Amino acid sequence: MDYLDFNKFFDYNINFDIGAVFIMIVLVGAYVTGRHLDTYQNKMLLTLFITNLLTAFFDFSNVVLQVLDFPNRIMVMEFSHMMYYITHMSTVIAFYLYCNAFSKSMKKQSVKYKTLIMLPALIDAVIVTINPFIHKLFYFDDDLKYHRGPLVFVFYGSAAFYLIMAAMRIHSADSGIGKLRKFTCYLFLIINALCVIIQYVYPYLLIEAFGASLTLMTIYIAIEHPEEFVDSGYDVLNAKGFECLAENCINTDSGFMMFCIKLQELNGINKAFGRKYVANLFRCIIEYFDEKYPKANLFHYSYSMFIMTVRSSDEEQYAQIKSELAEQFKGIWQVGENNVKIKAVIGCARCPEDIESISAIKDFVYAVKDYTANVNELVIDADKVDIERIRRRRKIKEIVSDASEHGGFEVYYQPIISSKDGSIISAEALIRLNNTELGFVSPEEFIPIAEEQGSIIRIGEFVFRSVCRYIREQNLIEKGLKHIEINLSTVQCLQSNLSESLSKIMSSYDIKPGWINLEITETSEAVFNDTFKDNISSLSELGISFAMDDYGTGYSNMNYLYSMPFSIVKIDKSILWKAFESQRAMIVIENIVTLAHSLGLEIVVEGVENEAHVNKLTELGCEYLQGYYYSKPIPENDFISLVNSGFAS
Repeated sequence: MDYLDFNKFFDYNINFDIGAVFIMIVLVGAYVTGRHLDTYQNKMLLTLFITNLLTAFFDFSNVVLQVLDFPNRIMVMEFSHMMYYITHMSTVIAFYLYCNAFSKSMKKQSVKYKTLIMLPALIDAVIVTINPFIHKLFYFDDDLKYHRGPLVFVFYGSAAFYLIMAAMRIHSADSGIGKLRKFTCYLFLIINALCVIIQYVYPYLLIEAFGASLTLMTIYIAIEHPEEFVDSGYDVLNAKGFECLAENCINTDSGFMMFCIKLQELNGINKAFGRKYVANLFRCIIEYFDEKYPKANLFHYSYSMFIMTVRSSDEEQYAQIKSELAEQFKGIWQVGENNVKIKAVIGCARCPEDIESISAIKDFVYAVKDYTANVNELVIDADKVDIERIRRRRKIKEIVSDASEHGGFEVYYQPIISSKDGSIISAEALIRLNNTELGFVSPEEFIPIAEEQGSIIRIGEFVFRSVCRYIREQNLIEKGLKHIEINLSTVQCLQSNLSESLSKIMSSYDIKPGWINLEITETSEAVFNDTFKDNISSLSELGISFAMDDYGTGYSNMNYLYSMPFSIVKIDKSILWKAFESQRAMIVIENIVTLAHSLGLEIVVEGVENEAHVNKLTELGCEYLQGYYYSKPIPENDFISLVNSGFAS
């Protein structure tokens, strides 16, 4: 190989291209070696990296080839310049598609629109292909010096078109993409436009690819933050990564399959073997997915849930993976020297065939995450899940959390009537939740949710404090009421500082303990708990009285009935209603009354709805009656008006 005049090598400043090549090699390497989301947006970002790397390489190659002499040199030079134009234009198009992806507008675009958008690129491809025959894009003179042809302005026009379209996509993107993303993308447009102008005016400054590489590095470091989608503890994608991927697939109309694996009974494994063992178990599970499904994306969505996504809509593959996962999670996992069998719920869905929106995807994941079953494994198909019910439950969780934080609950009062004279002898304080979106939410819906998420403690304290305030403000005891009944949840009963907490609240309102009666539902969980017993004993010593709530529907432990300091037994409404439908049920209620009286306990019967109920219960000697026959639960103002009216049935 002979060298030509080496001075020609210095007709161009290739330092910018060398810098661009190194920057892009680093970016491509960082991308392909790290965990990243398999989204269209990220694919376009990688395409940007590769095309700009190739642009810088061929720009550098074009200069180097001018100072070398070898056979077929003109053909190689022609090929290198053609590739430069192709990769340069591809970079601009990839940037437009990248902006198009994050602007969430792809799903709204018709096939005709997408075809028209790509028309300039098609024209450019044709020009490059036929240039060796027409030499209108570029050509070489007799000294093999490079010259631009008149059709180069078609390329500039196409590039300007895609950059303008990209600017429009950036401008139309909603605020959710962030100001920083918009700023850096606009920066890409501005710097690249300036670099094109500079290189056109000063051809020896090969600065275009370098300008693009700097802005792409800025985008990758400042915006994409690949590490925020990774669970660093296990080097696997996290919940934020899953939601980002799912949203991107929905917005770009890309089909994918998702498999949610909810591991059960991890607390038992943790207690038996420790946290380190559970962490190693998770690593075994991750290793299984990486080896079995290397092209899939795996997400550690929550402590006990993994989600795998596969970019395919093939029904046969979907059925096969579902079967494989069900079989795998029936078996034994070897973790170190120990074997463990995991119970799992596996939720399976195809998007968009089964689930079409990101909100529905989140609802389905929530359904699987919230699902518990006492089986070795259970496969849940998306089309079998009541998404509306799940969505409502999820919404109620949000409402309960917000209400407990910002005071969104109310306390209503339902009168308890003396069967002797029909007067209001006391009342039960009942928590109520009204929401602008869902309206009235039944306590049967939100109380179990509040207990699950731990907000029942705050709710219970709110009710107790509200009742104490109400008793003091309205002088309820002076108006003839014996006490106010307040429901105490099992979760509250198991608080070690319950007695101290309630005592402080009563003292702050100058409330005597005897003015409060706490209703406790019988549960097997509480019967044998020492903390529960200690709390009951301490509160009883303070002077608070107790009622066994919903008697006959729960654990019905006789020892519980006579060993705890109850003064009242509340017979559940379901027992009363059945007694008027069945003679055997009537015998049950009669014997409950006899048993309670034998133990020196008074009786409140809930669910009284008609005169026949009143007459029979009065005949049986039940002291107190409660139900819609007298009044439904009513707000504070309505209840005090009822008391002040001298109500008597």
